[in-house]
Amino acid sequence: MSLSVMYDTNGPDELGVALGTFESRDDAMSAVEQVRQSLEGETWRGESVAHAMLTVQPFALGLPGNHGLPGSSSGTAQPHSADPMQPTQAEPKENAGREPEDGVVAQVLDSAMFTEQRRRARRASLSDQQIGSLLRRLMSAPGHRIYQSDAAEALEVPVFQLSGALPVAQRLLNVDQYPVLYRDPDSIEIVLDLDLLQEQFGVTT
Repeated sequence: MSLSVMYDTNGPDELGVALGTFESRDDAMSAVEQVRQSLEGETWRGESVAHAMLTVQPFALGLPGNHGLPGSSSGTAQPHSADPMQPTQAEPKENAGREPEDGVVAQVLDSAMFTEQRRRARRASLSDQQIGSLLRRLMSAPGHRIYQSDAAEALEVPVFQLSGALPVAQRLLNVDQYPVLYRDPDSIEIVLDLDLLQEQFGVTT
């Protein structure tokens, strides 16, 4: 069965968002409940319901029993893992450490400034590996901008927990509150100011 969510836009049309296809009714009903819980999370406060629904679609596609969007060429969704916000493509192990942004990330994480930032944020719950993953994702994205679902995936947290994880990353990266990492107030995107990152952490290219 195909599963979609409809949202009344208070206009002549409704917004429909496809969440996938399921063979089992139990899997479909479980997906509905998990999507509902995600939409009720604090991540979406202050944002339109339409944006929230569009962003939650990748979350739904990673749920067990989901065979992909109706009419998709592959007909299958990404395999389910313990983390529903899993990457859409696994990074080949043999390519680890070979991407251009790895050098920048290594300089940031090894810098005296980052060590000081972590000392100041003593209870920061994100590891260096998680911060590095987020930086790599942002640096490789067009305009260094990614959707909230992509940021959650990079940080290895459920999307509905991003509202707690993102401020932790900002405390570690925003030296003296300069906006190295910020949320675009006009969209649902997370943005990295790469030039400011390099300046604040003394990165050389």
